[in-house]
Amino acid sequence: MERASGKIPFVRLVAVIVAAIGFVAAMVTIFDYWERHKAAKGGPSPLPGGQLSDTLTSVQERKRLVVGYIPYYDMTSRSAIDGRVAGFLVDVLHELAQDLSVPNEGITFVETDWQNFGLGLSEGKYDLSIAGTFRTPARERVASFTRPLGFLGNGALVRRGDTRFQRVQQLNQPDVRVAVVLGEQGYEYALHFLPLARLKIMPGPDLSLACLEVERGRVDAALSDQFILKRYVAQHPRVVDALENAPYAVLPISWAVRKGDLRWLQYINSRIAFYDQSGWLRHLRLEYSQIPWAPPANETIAPETPKRFVADYAWAFFTGVLYTIGISVAAIIIGTSIGIPLALLITQSRARGWRWVPVQIAKAYIYLFLAVPPLVLIIILYYNNYLVALTPRLQPFLPWVLTYLHLLPRSSPRAFNM
Repeated sequence: MERASGKIPFVRLVAVIVAAIGFVAAMVTIFDYWERHKAAKGGPSPLPGGQLSDTLTSVQERKRLVVGYIPYYDMTSRSAIDGRVAGFLVDVLHELAQDLSVPNEGITFVETDWQNFGLGLSEGKYDLSIAGTFRTPARERVASFTRPLGFLGNGALVRRGDTRFQRVQQLNQPDVRVAVVLGEQGYEYALHFLPLARLKIMPGPDLSLACLEVERGRVDAALSDQFILKRYVAQHPRVVDALENAPYAVLPISWAVRKGDLRWLQYINSRIAFYDQSGWLRHLRLEYSQIPWAPPANETIAPETPKRFVADYAWAFFTGVLYTIGISVAAIIIGTSIGIPLALLITQSRARGWRWVPVQIAKAYIYLFLAVPPLVLIIILYYNNYLVALTPRLQPFLPWVLTYLHLLPRSSPRAFNM
C-alpha cells in the first residue's frame, strides 16, 4: 500500500533526516578523535601513505611554526648574546606568522646548511625553510620554492690585481682552481658549466670559507653570490669581485617547502604576492640596503609552460591518482559489503512483515540517499563552514565519507526497490 501511494509518511521522513545526521556525525566524531589522538602522541598526524599532514592546517591548529634557516649575515643571523634570529628574511617571516595568528614565541628556529635544507623539509624537521636559497633546477627536485623575495647576482672572488677573469667562462680552464661551498649555488654552477676547472669543495654553511681559500692563495677564484663577496671584500682589501659589474647569474631568493605541499605553498605565495604588490616588501628591501639587491632579469624565472607545470607537480598528480584509486576501491568494497546485508534485511522484512527498528533505520537511510543528488551532498559536506571549523583536518575526507555513504543504497538497486 505504501508503494502504491508513492508518499513517504512524515514520521519516516523525520527518521530519515535524524538517522542520516546521526550517522554522519558519528563518522566525523570517530575520525576527529583519531586525528586528535595521533596529535596528542606528538608530531604531525600522518595521512594515508605515511605522508605528513597538511602543513597549513597543522600550523593554524598548533599556533606554532618550526622554521629551518641557514646563517646568512643580514638575511638570517643568530645573536651570540641573546640567541635571537634576526634579518631580512626573519622580518618577512614574522609578517607571515602574524597573518597565521602565530605568536613570535610560537616560532622555533632550526639551523641547517645548504646541502641538507631540503632533506630537513622532506623528513618533517621543520615546516618551512627561510634560508636565502637560490631557486635552481637541482634544488627544485627536492623542494618546492615560493615566489621570489628578492634577487641577487653571483660573482667570482679573485686576488686584487689578478686580471685574468673578466667573464665567468674564463674560469673553465684545466689550470684554474675554483673554491665552492658544498650545496651552494656556485657549487651547482661549477659542476655544470666549469667542467675543466679544478674544484675545491668546502663543507658546511659558512660561505666565507671559499673566499678565505682565495686570500690564502690556495685557489684562483671563489664562486658565491655578490652579497657574500661584497661583505668579504669590505673586510679584506687584498681580494676583489672580478664580476662585480657583470654577474654571471641573477637568481631569485626564495623560501622552500616540502615537495608536493601545495596548499602551504599556495598560501605563502599569496601572502608574498600581497607584500610585494602593496609595496611593503620593496620598502623592507630598502631598509636592508647593505644587501646588494639586483633587478630581476627576465630570463631568471622560466615561464609556466605546460611541460614545466607537469614537471613541477608530477609527484602531486601521481599521489592524487593513488588516493583516488584507493578511496574508490575502498568505497566500493565497504559499500557492497554493507549494502548487500541491508538489501537482504529489507527483502526479508517485506516478506515476513518485520517492523524492527533496524529495518526502519535502513529504510530511512535508503530514502535519503536515493532522493538527494550526490552533488548536493558533496557541496553540503565539503563547503560546510561549521563542520570545517569543528574538524579542519577532516575536510578533505568528508567527500570520501559521503562516497561511502552514497554507495550503500546503490549496491543492489533491485533489492532496494521499496
